[in-house]
This record gives sequence, structure tokens and C-alpha cells, in this order.
Amino acid sequence: MTKNLELEAFRIVNQVSGGRATDYYVTSTPPPLDRFGPTVVVRVDADAREALEILVEAAKEARGKGFLLQVDWSGKTDVTADEESRYLTLAMIEMGIPVLK
Repeated sequence: MTKNLELEAFRIVNQVSGGRATDYYVTSTPPPLDRFGPTVVVRVDADAREALEILVEAAKEARGKGFLLQVDWSGKTDVTADEESRYLTLAMIEMGIPVLK
């Protein structure tokens, strides 16, 4: 992955979050989703719910850019596992990733 794509992922999240993206890292995406590219995880200075809402919004702009977008948060985890799963599913749909029901 080129540094430009990593920076693009950071830029998208930073813009959507109002400047609260603090860091990022790249991780490999497991099959079969690896065809969408590596995963860029952007850390946001927010609690989980807000960070996941930012992810869903940012995913719209990340669609088709050659990477999958994910967020991490610095605040408290104020969502249940089911809620987190729903946000992640919405983000995947926004990025154009087929989701099984």
C-alpha cells in the first residue's frame, strides 16, 4: 500500500471527525475481503459510539479507494458488541462490500 492511500484514509476520517483523527496504522485484510485492499485503522479521539458513527460517514468517501477503513477510539467503549457489529456492517455496506444477512 502506498503512503498516499494511508494518508487519504487519515484525511477522510480527520475531515469527518472535525480534526480528531490522531494516528493510523495499516493491517492486512483476511480473505475473502483482501480483494478490497489492506485495512487502514484510524484512531479517533472519541468514545466508541461517536467513533463508529464517524466510521459509517467516512466509509461513504472511502468507497472504491483501494483500502478498507476501520476506526479505533481513545475514549470509553460505550456500545455493546451487537451495536458495534451493526455499525461495522453499515460501514461495510457504505464501502461497497457485500454483506451476508
